Amino acid sequence: MKRIQHIIIILWAVGTAAQLLSCDKKEESPVDGQPEISRISNLGEREDALSSTVYGSWIIIHGEYLKTTKAISFNGVAVSPTDFYAEDHSVTVRIPKTLPDPENNPITLTTAFGEAVFAFRILQPEPVIQQITPSIGDPGEVITIIGLHFNGVNKVMFNDEEAEIVSNTQTEIKVKIPPSAFGVVHVTTPSGTASAPNTFGFKHLVYTDGLRAGWSNSSYTGIFTVQSTDVVKRGTHAYSVVYGGWGAVRLAHSGTELLFGDYTAVKFSMYAEQTNLGKKVRVYLNNSSATGSYTITIEKVNEWVEYQIPLSAFGNLTTITSLLFQEFNGQDKRVLEDATVYFDDIGFL
Repeated sequence: MKRIQHIIIILWAVGTAAQLLSCDKKEESPVDGQPEISRISNLGEREDALSSTVYGSWIIIHGEYLKTTKAISFNGVAVSPTDFYAEDHSVTVRIPKTLPDPENNPITLTTAFGEAVFAFRILQPEPVIQQITPSIGDPGEVITIIGLHFNGVNKVMFNDEEAEIVSNTQTEIKVKIPPSAFGVVHVTTPSGTASAPNTFGFKHLVYTDGLRAGWSNSSYTGIFTVQSTDVVKRGTHAYSVVYGGWGAVRLAHSGTELLFGDYTAVKFSMYAEQTNLGKKVRVYLNNSSATGSYTITIEKVNEWVEYQIPLSAFGNLTTITSLLFQEFNGQDKRVLEDATVYFDDIGFL
């Protein structure tokens, strides 16, 4: 009998201890409480609190009761469940690549037991200008600047002249061309300033819808149409050529001298048909490539491509008397024949 009583006492003690341990674990469980966010860190330096980061970064959210995290958003932009991983005291998450605000994008974290909001500065990266279309225009006309990270844009400049902003999104800005209608375009947001790779407009126009005053067509070896309507970048006409071997588009200048030192670059747009892929066109001045030239290998076809070539590529000249675009394919001299190339918006900067 004593042995049975002893066994009963042992079983009772074990059961009581198990219940106490179970209660302790439940009381200490980190999953069933209102979530709290205490700080943010990056993945490499987990102990150091961040004051800010940028779009697209991976971060760690530190706090309490985070294990049952089921949703995270940044200023209303939800994160895919595949882009976060929750543990008891932390959540590793990737910030979306674009957010509504250039700076203030609070974090909202939702668990099975509640929601926590944390004010955190997530900054838009510096703006990037990819393209300006059209790349020439008259004062007051509206053009589009295409790129990335344009939220909060507060200024667009053409050199030192400010342009009126008509509208903007994260990837496009529409502005009115200022009176000068010329210059390098700069876009400023709270994150920084970006400059366009090519200059807008021209200091001196050679061709747009037709040859400008003082310029004439003296091209050779090929079929040349000064005002073609087949493929046009802007306006109503472009210059088209079907090259013969070593043929060249030659545009000659007469009248008031064009001083070489007054300009920094030549700019033009070219459209090549599919069969021109990989072929070459050489650009030079004044009927001779002896002082310098620039050779283009056609890498994009069936689309307009803008080129801006520094005049330093052509040597140290005194005046500009002609501009040439020559078929330049070595021994295979007629490879561009029967394939049309178009030129538009030609001039000097």
